[in-house]
Amino acid sequence: MISPEIRHLRAFATVAEELHFGRAAARLNIVQPALSMQIRGLEGLLGVRLLERTRRSVSVTEPGRLFLEEARRILRALDQAIDLAQRAERGEAGRLTVGYSVATAYSGLLSRLLGAFHRSTPDVALKTRELHPAVQREALLAGERDIGFVVRDAASQNPEFHSRIVERRAPAFRRRSRRGVKWSGAIEMTCSQPCVGGLPPSAGSRCRPTRGVSAVISS
Repeated sequence: MISPEIRHLRAFATVAEELHFGRAAARLNIVQPALSMQIRGLEGLLGVRLLERTRRSVSVTEPGRLFLEEARRILRALDQAIDLAQRAERGEAGRLTVGYSVATAYSGLLSRLLGAFHRSTPDVALKTRELHPAVQREALLAGERDIGFVVRDAASQNPEFHSRIVERRAPAFRRRSRRGVKWSGAIEMTCSQPCVGGLPPSAGSRCRPTRGVSAVISS
């Protein structure tokens, strides 16, 4: 059995709402004969009369009324699916898996950054997990993590990762020495693509960066 197409459902739903082929055709931006053909084709596929037509009026039959409820449900679900996919492509929906080391959690950046990201994109589910830096890098390259926060070291300079500074920290403490050296740090995050709100826009859609993502803290 050949199944009706989405265009058939939209055509029928529009006619059922307007109860007028001319107005329905105008809404769908098609000519009236084409609309009439789609309705006849749909009724032929179903083997059911959905509309009663006279020269003066159009009405929905009982089978048509029941079919209309389901057609509307399908069209709503389709529109929602399209919207979700588009928002996921923009990084506004989906899931983001985040790895972090203990040292980065102590910095306070992680909670601030993820908190701000969640407030701006509430439809992205954040899944965080504490991981050793070496394990994080392996997970990033394997596509098992979307983003990772680690303390910067030589491994963070690997060309597999792309770094950017997202926050510069004021001196945190003083190491006692003859020169009284002050220590400070620069919080960095590496991305292989432009970042929005400090996080990769494609993370919500589960689209993996080409070379992995990492965040590093230098000290």
